[in-house]
Amino acid sequence: MYPVFKVGYILARCPVLPDHFIITDFNRLKAQQHKEVLERSNPNWKADTLNKAIGTLSAVFTHAIWQYELSMMNPWAGLKDVVADRQDDRRSFTPAELTRYVEELDRLNTEARLIGLLMVHTGCRTMECAGLTHGDLQMQNNTPHLQLRPNHIRLLKNKQSKRDVPLIDKALDELRPYLAQRNSDDPKTPVFPRYGRDGGIDAVSQLLNGVIRKRLKIDDPTLVSYSTRHTMKDKMRTIRATAELQHSILGHGKRTDADNYGEGELLRYLLDELVKADALTEWGN
Repeated sequence: MYPVFKVGYILARCPVLPDHFIITDFNRLKAQQHKEVLERSNPNWKADTLNKAIGTLSAVFTHAIWQYELSMMNPWAGLKDVVADRQDDRRSFTPAELTRYVEELDRLNTEARLIGLLMVHTGCRTMECAGLTHGDLQMQNNTPHLQLRPNHIRLLKNKQSKRDVPLIDKALDELRPYLAQRNSDDPKTPVFPRYGRDGGIDAVSQLLNGVIRKRLKIDDPTLVSYSTRHTMKDKMRTIRATAELQHSILGHGKRTDADNYGEGELLRYLLDELVKADALTEWGN
């Protein structure tokens, strides 16, 4: 029997790609048609956003072809668009901008505010924070942290994104009262149910970007909520964190040397770097 996949939670639904389908019935023509529908349905998507959607489906097919030893080519291979150099596509927050941004997060609903704060304090991606489950929160550990793994809400960008990110006291002080009110024992329950759903990550991203545009009155298209991640990278450079520890926090590149630490030891080192980064009043150029 060939595998049947449910993919509605991965991408917006469209007529070309039903919620359930037999993988061997899907060919390159259908993949191309689906890409065209995505482009028409999401005119504001940039090429890299479309590529992420295509890449996610390609990864699902690659795994299925390997797992079930199917004699077929991956229909999504080679469908990504060429993306121009994005080096200057996003910038970091300045210290003054970040202070104002954090203050304005208080005007949002509780879940969006916490997602925004977690992004500031950890450097994690929007989907990584918005798609957390209760099982991803390691609050009873000696070093409380986010255990970032693929889950039923969202996948991760790549294998390097699988990591553990400590929570500084500021993040814990915000998160603990919220969790106490929710009091869920199911590890699969979304931490942020308002956004841990189909379309939820895009919704919170737009809301957070609205803080920058409407509250801070900053029209610079290179400053977005995701810029908290670039800001954390700048902070890590400013405190001269080793490349291995930076990669471990942000989920970038190779972490060979960091792998030599014991699990608890590495978390403590990462926490020290995040605490130092939080204390900075100047960073970047």
